[in-house]
Amino acid sequence: MISPFIVNILKILLPAAMLFIAPKPISDAGASPLPAKSIKQQAAVPKFGSIPYNSDGFVINGKRRMLLIGTLEYFRIDPTDWDRWLKTFEESGYNTIDCLVPWNFHEPLEGQFDFTSPTHDLARFLQLCQKHNLLVFLRAGSYICNEWDGGGFPAWLVPKNGIEIRQNSPLFLSYVEKYTRALDAIVKPYQITHGGPIILYQIENELDYFPCKDRTGYLNALRDVAITDKITVPLTACVGWRGIPINGATGRSRDVLPTANFYVSGAVERFGLDYVKLLQKETFTNGSSMSNVPPICSETGRDENTLRRLLASGLKGIAPFNFAGGSNFLTGNGQNDWSKPTSYVATSVDFGGMIGFDGGRRPNWYTSRRLAGFVNTFSDALCRARAATNVEGRFQVSNPELGAEEQGTTERKIYSLVNPGSSERFTFLWNNTGKEQPTTLTVDGLTFPRKSKMVVPPWYDLIVPTGILLDGKKLMINYSTAEIYSIKVEKGVRHITLVGEEDKDAEFCITGVFRPSIISSMGEAPNSFKEHEGLTVWFTTGKTRSINIKSGDEKLQFTIRSRQEMDKMPPEASAPMNLLKDGEWRQQPLQQKAETPAWQSTKSGDSGPPFMEAAGILHGVAEYHSAFDWIPGTAKPKVLRVEHAGDIVSAYLNGKFLSTVCAVGAETVFPIPEGAMADNNSLTFRTEIWGHSNFEQATPPSMRLNSPRGIWGVVKLDSKPIESKNGWQIRDITPAVPQILTGGKVLPNATDPGQTCLWECKFKTNSLALKQGLVLKLEGKNLLLRLFVNEHPLGRAIFGPAGNPHITAGPGNEYYIPPAWLTSSDSRLSIVAFSTASGAELTMAELREIVK
Repeated sequence: MISPFIVNILKILLPAAMLFIAPKPISDAGASPLPAKSIKQQAAVPKFGSIPYNSDGFVINGKRRMLLIGTLEYFRIDPTDWDRWLKTFEESGYNTIDCLVPWNFHEPLEGQFDFTSPTHDLARFLQLCQKHNLLVFLRAGSYICNEWDGGGFPAWLVPKNGIEIRQNSPLFLSYVEKYTRALDAIVKPYQITHGGPIILYQIENELDYFPCKDRTGYLNALRDVAITDKITVPLTACVGWRGIPINGATGRSRDVLPTANFYVSGAVERFGLDYVKLLQKETFTNGSSMSNVPPICSETGRDENTLRRLLASGLKGIAPFNFAGGSNFLTGNGQNDWSKPTSYVATSVDFGGMIGFDGGRRPNWYTSRRLAGFVNTFSDALCRARAATNVEGRFQVSNPELGAEEQGTTERKIYSLVNPGSSERFTFLWNNTGKEQPTTLTVDGLTFPRKSKMVVPPWYDLIVPTGILLDGKKLMINYSTAEIYSIKVEKGVRHITLVGEEDKDAEFCITGVFRPSIISSMGEAPNSFKEHEGLTVWFTTGKTRSINIKSGDEKLQFTIRSRQEMDKMPPEASAPMNLLKDGEWRQQPLQQKAETPAWQSTKSGDSGPPFMEAAGILHGVAEYHSAFDWIPGTAKPKVLRVEHAGDIVSAYLNGKFLSTVCAVGAETVFPIPEGAMADNNSLTFRTEIWGHSNFEQATPPSMRLNSPRGIWGVVKLDSKPIESKNGWQIRDITPAVPQILTGGKVLPNATDPGQTCLWECKFKTNSLALKQGLVLKLEGKNLLLRLFVNEHPLGRAIFGPAGNPHITAGPGNEYYIPPAWLTSSDSRLSIVAFSTASGAELTMAELREIVK
């Protein structure tokens, strides 16, 4: 007679075994599960050597790894903070750093590479990643986007005649190759094939958004440089959008693996599954199949449920962008449109990431930690699993309100990850309603829960495990309505952590060759029911803390935690310090220093001034000057027209301030007030670069990649071009690090429109600030600010003028001050303040502590 335990095992194993023998459709689109194969049978190794991979994911140090990838940018973090932030990343349970490398950061001037100064020491950052047991997905560029200045392209490329960026162009590729060879010399020793942390190397990013003329030729050229440089980990290129063919991003270049971005909503699971299926059909240019390519997400949002739902689609890696925030300081800001006329990227890049721009844990750090615990516990199983839905009839859910709505229909589907040839299954119960949804789940003829209630919380994707073998075939968790966070063996005891909803029922069933029984518990005693070789246990989460079970020689301790307890944030810090009230302020007009670069001049009669990059001014502030005559007795013009202008442009006529405009590279108009014109005129422009476009947009002009900044083209009075008497002059007037001011205490007040002054505030720091840093928050109107703390460049702010640009990617008025920048005595905040219009005023300046 066959024992009931063996019957239960067969109920789970036989259907999976039938899948292995005769594959059947696992989704509504008719895809079939791949039979389970050994790594040795299926792993593909590129000719030039690499880590093994197949459609089940990457094999790292002999084990399949589900990649939990998160963006953390070393160039946006002070190097004194790298170690602390990587530790916070490691503690989240995520295992792979998405490490973008900006070209212009490491080659700020042509031919001048910096990989060794403290802020640029990429090798040290990689060493710290390895110290914290983190893998690295190196996204080398040359284009990274990333809301970074120019998307990583150096501004010194702008004036290069005949340059065609992101094209199979010998001129462009010659610059890329020089930089890439310098970069590869640094990173090559840190590949996993050399014992380092780098497992993947990206050679292009979202090329499908860009009008590249020869995608295959361009990607082949980038690939060949990497191979020549002995980059031996898999090469990748990122597919920017879900509906665009892989060819647009990779050119289907041989040995360049596609990864995909998933900024999606609605039918999230379907988008992920469509990508999995697409790889089964695609081929490289040499005709070889992409079916062995792991379906990896390279970017997605930070929402917990989006990550869970993408996991349910069968992806072998998920990658929230940005996982960690940071700072652009003074020159890292990008610029794009973001569905606005123009958007300026804030100094503090946050994106609602798991680690904020100040290094603090955000609420979704805790939700990510819970998901990471589950993924790391079942990493191998999740890699081998294939997505199935309840439409195929292999499992059923009693509540029709649960499930993902397919695009264009009202039908809901429940997704499940199934391991061919194994009993393991993970069912995802997505509740996109605003109320709790009770349900039962039927898997292989077993309906549960049997003794309690299972309730899916509102707006939550509950992961229900079934058929989890714990000790070969001796012990199995048949099901658990609480999520499994971790399974670890310590000193002969198997510790299993379950996570459920506070004050809600949870239930699990465990079977074994030796009938399990409860030997002790802590907290409110659980209920239990013994049946043959099985034990069913149900309890209230939050009241039951632990349950100790024995099955033969096997000892198990179930630790019960509530989701609410695990996600609890630390207490808020004390009230912020009001610097306007309690700080020691001084003020004076900003004086140009003696080392201000000399004027550069163009020839008389030129059609217009040069753009800033042509004059070698790649960041910061420039001043233009010209003189012209106006014929006495003729009608005075009403407007000054500039053919091309950007980004923040102020015009002065005969020393009179006209206005400040946030220009977009198109024609810019300045009204001329009555009485401003004279017979002999002096014309001056102040132009400030906020950041070069980090994304290609056809209009407006300054939103093109590699577009110039400053003033260029024809300058007119009404419709008549100005006839400059002595040509145009241009010089760099970027404010340097401010000097210490002296004099009595003066609160910061408004300057005259179009003028610049220097504000300084001294403040004291406490022991917590010296350990974890501070956050500065400012508010004001009609001000353009450059900020320094103890001579360190903190960032910029813009409050006006009217119609000021949309600030994106983070808070436009908050700034993280690293503890290493502060002193145990008085610290100094310096602000270079430019008044963009009348009524300029700083209305708030607060410092708050950080609790991490």
